[in-house]
This record gives sequence, structure tokens and C-alpha cells, in this order.
Amino acid sequence: SKPTGQEVFDWTIPDEWRIKDAYLIGPDGVRYCDFRQTNLCIVNYSASIDKYLEFDELKSHLHSLPSLPTAIPYVTSYYSSNWGFCVSHEVLETMPKKGKYYCFIDSEHTQGNLEYGHLLLNGGCNEKEVLLTSYLCHPSLANNELSGPLVLVGLYERLKNWKFRRFNYRFYIG
Repeated sequence: SKPTGQEVFDWTIPDEWRIKDAYLIGPDGVRYCDFRQTNLCIVNYSASIDKYLEFDELKSHLHSLPSLPTAIPYVTSYYSSNWGFCVSHEVLETMPKKGKYYCFIDSEHTQGNLEYGHLLLNGGCNEKEVLLTSYLCHPSLANNELSGPLVLVGLYERLKNWKFRRFNYRFYIG
């Protein structure tokens, strides 16, 4: 475990972000973003907001991918106090351009810790080490949060059964 603010190589561990609820309601009463439906619709690490805004004031806080019109982008704001909502470009195009939107994000930033774990498979006589790593820091992203840890477990299962390992193998997840 390493605390918030500690430097790890070229990275500084940010505050812990806790979100309780978030949504964006249009002037037409439609809920365009709802954290309880998908956490991807909130800019990860958003500051709290409880405010009505005209579309022109809101649009700089809306994120979409015109090149992938049905996709909801994953956007973060780790090192600057910001907030926002992520929607598919198809949804963005249907949102009313006049009227007030209710923007609500209930979140907090607190001192925290980066939790991590590691396991060493001893290779015998050689002191050289191979590092195999993955992470668990992007919620709901299968390419990162599912495939990486599963590949790491698969590699561990395979390497632990080798009768002879030329190197030490360290498995690290954080």
C-alpha cells in the first residue's frame, strides 16, 4: 500500500475518488446520463456539482466520439479539478440545445492508498527477474480490467507448473 501524493516512478498517486450518485437531466425531463445505469457516463474523477446550466454552458463538459457515434467515451480528470458527462455522439445530437439542464454529481476526493499485490515464482539459480503486471484502475473496461488480470492469472498458472524456470517471475497487480 502506498499513500496519496507519493511518487511512483514518473507518476504521483492521486487522491482517492468516491462517487455516490450522478445524473444529467435535460430541459425535456429526459435523463441523459445516469451513474446508476453506467458509470462510464461520468467523467472519472469528477468534482461535485449541483447546478442548472444552459446547453451552451454545459457543452464544454459533455464528451462524445463523433467517429464512434454509438460509443460512450472513457474520460478522466485525475490531476485537475473538473467535472463532466460522457454520452454517445448519437445521444448528444438528440439533446435539446435550448433550456436548462440539471447537472448533479455527488463525489468526493480524499486521502487514500494505492493497494497492490505481488507474488514471486522463484526460478532457481538465476537472479534475473521477469516482471509481469496488470492493473485494476479503470472501472467497466473489459480490455483493461478483465483481459489484463485474466492473462496474468493464466501466465502464473502456466509458469508455476514448469519443472525448470530459467528466471524469477514476479507477478504484480495494482
